[in-house]
Amino acid sequence: MVAIFSLLGMLQEGPIPATSGGAGVMSSYLRQSTAAQVRSMGPFIDNVDFITDENALTINASDVKLIKNGSAAVNKNSGGGTARGTGEYGLTFNAADTDIVGELTVVILVAGALLVRKTFWVLEETVYDALFGASAAFVEIADAILDRPDGIETGYSLKSAQRVQLAAASGKSLDNESLAPKFRDPADTKNRISADTDEDGNRNSVTLDVS
Repeated sequence: MVAIFSLLGMLQEGPIPATSGGAGVMSSYLRQSTAAQVRSMGPFIDNVDFITDENALTINASDVKLIKNGSAAVNKNSGGGTARGTGEYGLTFNAADTDIVGELTVVILVAGALLVRKTFWVLEETVYDALFGASAAFVEIADAILDRPDGIETGYSLKSAQRVQLAAASGKSLDNESLAPKFRDPADTKNRISADTDEDGNRNSVTLDVS
């Protein structure tokens, strides 16, 4: 889970000087070896006045160059760009376009417009589905980590250890002068920590209730 979030944090484009499109924006993601993935490319800006959006360009598959993980550029497998307005064009990536996991740089240069470049990240199917699928598994993954048996020490999951720490740090304490101090859970429903101490405060035994 941490690895997935770290990956998303790192996958951002930097500025792209002397081109149109993609400067300083968040990268987009694609699913490995999957058809019919529509993504936007642009804006395509006039190469004479550097201002006007170009919305009537002809973009063929051969105009769309794919650089997969730094390899030599190849033509997009099939299908060109469809105008969407405001200088943006929709491209449909297929399984052949997205067959390699990692960085996918898409470069388009057609007559009448500045070059447009955008970086995508192709993710393995299971990773993509966990992040963006209809049943994205964030909660399930988090629960599995929290409840992993012996995740901290034998007999203690991360969740149970956190319960003990929370009681010790913020729960009510009872019987501190009786040599049997107790620390309650935040809801004050049970003794989360029950100890037996000597007169110097040394703990002789500790009973934990992490349920």
